Amino acid sequence: MTGELFWLSDTQWERIKAYLPSDRRGSRRMDDRRVISAIVHVLKSGCRWSECPEAYGSPTAIYNRFARWARRGIWDTIFRELAGEDQAELQRLIEANRVEARRRSRRLAARIEGANRRSAYSQLLRDE
Repeated sequence: MTGELFWLSDTQWERIKAYLPSDRRGSRRMDDRRVISAIVHVLKSGCRWSECPEAYGSPTAIYNRFARWARRGIWDTIFRELAGEDQAELQRLIEANRVEARRRSRRLAARIEGANRRSAYSQLLRDE
């Protein structure tokens, strides 16, 4: 299974590590390189966060880091660095990130709405 996992190369890591936040608060954090590798794996494979292979660590911690850094704009900065002067590539990377986040948000919202509908429907049946 290790052959299927994505790991940042030394070159890739060197290019982006300076753009990562250094404000480490709370309990001991998972290694940034490991987390970024996990995030790239999830985005490339299309698997759910909860299906992230154990080799990467806690799926919850990985997703939380992804969401927190997205809110802070850190992914946009990393994508700019990886794309360099190639603005078309930059746009593709950023858009792929946003599309994936929207797709997952819609799926989650649909699941929540469906759960609410089912419970409301069940309640109506019981009231009749």
